[in-house]
Amino acid sequence: MNDLFISIEYNNREFDGIEEFKSSLDENYHHQIRPKWIPACSEGAEFWMTVFVNTGIADFIKGAIAGGLVWDLIKFGGKEYVFSPLYKALEKLNKDNSKNWGGLKVLKYKLQFDDCEIHVGGVNKNFTSIFSTVFNEIAKRKPEFEKEIGQEVIKIELPIEFMEHFENVNEQFSLDIYNEDYSIKAFKNLWRVTFSTEFPIMIYSFPEKKLFEPKEMSDKLKTPANNV
Repeated sequence: MNDLFISIEYNNREFDGIEEFKSSLDENYHHQIRPKWIPACSEGAEFWMTVFVNTGIADFIKGAIAGGLVWDLIKFGGKEYVFSPLYKALEKLNKDNSKNWGGLKVLKYKLQFDDCEIHVGGVNKNFTSIFSTVFNEIAKRKPEFEKEIGQEVIKIELPIEFMEHFENVNEQFSLDIYNEDYSIKAFKNLWRVTFSTEFPIMIYSFPEKKLFEPKEMSDKLKTPANNV
């Protein structure tokens, strides 16, 4: 049994294969899986997941990179973290829900470390390749963010969608929970970065390779020639 704990909620009416999925996790994980009531207008196969990693994110990233970011075994400090059985089970769950519900919909996948949270929206497949890319980028960007702002990063959210119709600029940037683009590019566009005092909350643009305050980023995105 590895040192991850997994908490999952799923659509309590419109979901296929959940019992088999539970059984596939029993051998490798401590977990809690429970149904969640959501409105009848839902699309089906909605899913929310939090993975608790009882260590700091910097140590985890060092172990992940040392292991080649293949997620088979991340080992350091007497702890072992194995993600690959989870990702294989999720890929199968996606297939099991394809016929009736158009596939699995992981609206939010949260990795909870001792000192930081990573929130990923709309990642329903290609888990290994997406998270390898995401953590490679976090390893590079997080120290840069902290040096620039002078505070520790406590939360990173991705991918972020821009919704111009909201008047409040902070509400214009939100986690794209219904993302349907599973290419690496979709997860390397806009990130929302929260620092230890929860101010400022910044938007990181990969095309611009720069942190922006929400107002400045909003103004740039409203200018067609500067759309990221």
